[in-house]
Amino acid sequence: MNRRPLLTELGGWADRSPDDVGLLTAASSVTCEAALARAREQFLFVEVVEDYASTEVEALILDLCRRWDMAGLVSTAEIDVLRCARVRERLGIPGQRVASAEAYRNKYVMKQHAARQGVAVADMALLTDSRQLARFIADDPFPVLLKPLRGAASIGIVKVGSAAEWDRALAGRAPATEYLVEKFVVGEMYHVDGLMRDGRVVQSWPSRYLYTQWETMYESRPNLSAMLAPPDPRTPLLCDAAASVVRGLPAAPELLPFHAEFFIDAGGRPVLCEIACRAGGAGITDAYELSYGLGMNEASVSDRLGMPVEPTQSPPGLLHGWGWFPPRRGVLARCPDTCGLPGARRYARKGRIGQQYAGPTAVTHSVAELVFALDDGDVEKQLREVDNWWAEECIYA
Repeated sequence: MNRRPLLTELGGWADRSPDDVGLLTAASSVTCEAALARAREQFLFVEVVEDYASTEVEALILDLCRRWDMAGLVSTAEIDVLRCARVRERLGIPGQRVASAEAYRNKYVMKQHAARQGVAVADMALLTDSRQLARFIADDPFPVLLKPLRGAASIGIVKVGSAAEWDRALAGRAPATEYLVEKFVVGEMYHVDGLMRDGRVVQSWPSRYLYTQWETMYESRPNLSAMLAPPDPRTPLLCDAAASVVRGLPAAPELLPFHAEFFIDAGGRPVLCEIACRAGGAGITDAYELSYGLGMNEASVSDRLGMPVEPTQSPPGLLHGWGWFPPRRGVLARCPDTCGLPGARRYARKGRIGQQYAGPTAVTHSVAELVFALDDGDVEKQLREVDNWWAEECIYA
């Protein structure tokens, strides 16, 4: 199962597998006809789906598994986590079950498990639980976030600053969507990425976001992140917090990537934002692969395709950061074709000069993308240098 732009990589991994592998992929993952033709040679079958978010896709997964007598289901995207788990349970296919998948998708269930493990979480309430919600609002928790219960990429989140704004926020929410209400956490934002198996973290490393994902999505701040150095006291603090969350959630037996987000509050305490059982988006996988020499998706997919992977528990080598620069409201008047920063490793302009933008549609929406190597200095200083470079080089009219 695939929605990511990994068609060529998936074909290579399938080629090395001792098993026959089929592919169900989103049309958006097909970058050219040559890549699709090559995939048809590498896989037992290839099914391309135009509307990958359709509820009918789950029935197609079920049909393909029955038709080809499939022994395993491998996915790389968040949209597939629950539907693949349901199909596994229905057909008796080994792998992650619904209880585990739901805990990694449902933010309320997720944070209940984490809190029982001793991990700090924001005060919260379900929008559908009228009594719980009334008690929550009565305590004047504002500002709060109103967020889709199983959302991703910061889409659909509303910040409510006061009780006076509450009714208006409720009226504007999307119909037929379950929501969580939680207290807004003030603090620096971090993410921990790595690999887990059977409820245990087997490899992980933390990174610092320069801006929160809220600021990227709703204020068009650059989506900028850099890995923390081994001696940084935040490194073991965040890795331990992520390991506690993984221990607290229902386990999946297979080797899976994870992406956890935390705030560190004024008291120096990690507060869980959320965790996902898939690789992080934007530039996270690129930076991780450059630092470890093996990507999270490659490790997880290869292991599940019968090519065992034993991740190293040692720190990564050269540390990296990345920047995905979201569109701002206005016409893109100038955007650099190259990046001359000393640590730049990869840079690509995605936006079109003269195009009108209304802001980002997701935190992964970018007009340019950068991966850069870090030196041994202050990580925040290096993030600011990238931020300043972008502010000077990119202009909107």
